[in-house]
Amino acid sequence: MTSPLGFSQRRACALLDQPRSTQRYARKDRPPEREHILSRMRELVAKYPRFGYRRVAALLRQEGFRANPKRIHRLWIQEGYRVSVRGDPAAGHGPQSGLGLGLFP
Repeated sequence: MTSPLGFSQRRACALLDQPRSTQRYARKDRPPEREHILSRMRELVAKYPRFGYRRVAALLRQEGFRANPKRIHRLWIQEGYRVSVRGDPAAGHGPQSGLGLGLFP
Protein backbone atom coordinates (compact mmCIF):
# COMPACT_ATOMS: atom_id res chain seq x y z
CA MET A 1 0.00 0.00 0.00
CA THR A 2 1.45 3.35 -0.97
CA SER A 3 0.73 6.75 0.49
CA PRO A 4 -0.22 9.80 -1.60
CA LEU A 5 3.47 10.79 -1.58
CA GLY A 6 4.50 7.52 -3.23
CA PHE A 7 6.06 5.87 -0.18
CA SER A 8 4.94 2.63 1.33
CA GLN A 9 4.02 2.68 4.98
CA ARG A 10 7.10 0.57 5.74
CA ARG A 11 9.39 2.99 3.91
CA ALA A 12 7.82 6.11 5.44
CA CYS A 13 8.15 4.72 8.95
CA ALA A 14 11.74 3.71 8.29
CA LEU A 15 12.56 7.24 7.10
CA LEU A 16 10.99 8.74 10.21
CA ASP A 17 12.60 6.13 12.47
CA GLN A 18 9.16 5.33 13.84
CA PRO A 19 7.74 1.88 14.63
CA ARG A 20 5.02 0.80 12.22
CA SER A 21 2.85 -0.35 15.10
CA THR A 22 2.33 3.29 16.09
CA GLN A 23 0.49 3.87 12.80
CA ARG A 24 -2.19 1.39 13.83
CA TYR A 25 -2.52 2.67 17.39
CA ALA A 26 -5.99 3.94 18.21
CA ARG A 27 -6.00 6.03 21.36
CA LYS A 28 -8.65 5.09 23.88
CA ASP A 29 -10.98 7.77 25.09
CA ARG A 30 -10.85 8.71 28.73
CA PRO A 31 -13.27 6.70 30.76
CA PRO A 32 -16.06 8.95 32.01
CA GLU A 33 -15.46 7.62 35.52
CA ARG A 34 -12.18 9.57 35.69
CA GLU A 35 -13.96 12.89 36.05
CA HIS A 36 -16.21 11.47 38.77
CA ILE A 37 -13.19 10.14 40.64
CA LEU A 38 -11.42 13.50 40.38
CA SER A 39 -14.40 15.47 41.62
CA ARG A 40 -14.97 13.11 44.54
CA MET A 41 -11.24 13.09 45.32
CA ARG A 42 -11.27 16.91 45.46
CA GLU A 43 -14.22 16.81 47.86
CA LEU A 44 -12.46 14.30 50.13
CA VAL A 45 -9.23 16.32 50.13
CA ALA A 46 -11.16 19.47 51.05
CA LYS A 47 -12.94 17.64 53.85
CA TYR A 48 -9.90 15.70 55.13
CA PRO A 49 -6.74 17.70 54.32
CA ARG A 50 -4.52 15.42 56.41
CA PHE A 51 -5.45 12.23 54.50
CA GLY A 52 -2.92 10.93 52.01
CA TYR A 53 -3.59 9.32 48.66
CA ARG A 54 -3.76 5.80 50.11
CA ARG A 55 -6.48 6.71 52.55
CA VAL A 56 -8.39 8.66 49.90
CA ALA A 57 -8.08 5.63 47.58
CA ALA A 58 -9.52 3.41 50.31
CA LEU A 59 -12.46 5.79 50.80
CA LEU A 60 -13.12 5.88 47.06
CA ARG A 61 -13.09 2.08 46.87
CA GLN A 62 -15.53 1.92 49.79
CA GLU A 63 -17.83 4.22 47.83
CA GLY A 64 -17.76 1.86 44.86
CA PHE A 65 -15.24 3.53 42.53
CA ARG A 66 -12.85 1.35 40.58
CA ALA A 67 -9.65 2.95 41.79
CA ASN A 68 -6.42 1.23 42.67
CA PRO A 69 -3.79 3.13 44.70
CA LYS A 70 -1.47 3.61 41.71
CA ARG A 71 -4.19 5.34 39.73
CA ILE A 72 -5.12 7.57 42.65
CA HIS A 73 -1.45 8.40 43.22
CA ARG A 74 -1.07 9.45 39.57
CA LEU A 75 -4.16 11.67 39.80
CA TRP A 76 -2.97 12.97 43.18
CA ILE A 77 0.33 14.12 41.67
CA GLN A 78 -1.39 15.60 38.59
CA GLU A 79 -3.66 17.65 40.85
CA GLY A 80 -0.63 18.89 42.80
CA TYR A 81 -1.79 17.64 46.19
CA ARG A 82 0.56 17.29 49.13
CA VAL A 83 -0.17 16.12 52.64
CA SER A 84 0.16 19.02 55.05
CA VAL A 85 2.85 18.34 57.60
CA ARG A 86 1.90 18.74 61.19
CA GLY A 87 4.53 20.51 63.29
CA ASP A 88 6.49 18.49 65.82
CA PRO A 89 5.24 19.46 69.29
CA ALA A 90 8.62 18.58 70.81
CA ALA A 91 10.56 20.85 68.46
CA GLY A 92 11.75 24.07 69.99
CA HIS A 93 12.17 22.76 73.52
CA GLY A 94 15.27 21.81 75.37
CA PRO A 95 18.85 22.93 75.42
CA GLN A 96 19.59 22.13 71.77
CA SER A 97 16.79 24.25 70.36
CA GLY A 98 18.75 27.52 70.45
CA LEU A 99 15.76 29.59 71.50
CA GLY A 100 17.77 31.64 73.96
CA LEU A 101 16.77 29.81 77.09
CA GLY A 102 19.80 31.00 79.03
CA LEU A 103 22.38 29.04 77.09
CA PHE A 104 24.67 32.01 76.71
CA PRO A 105 25.07 34.95 79.10
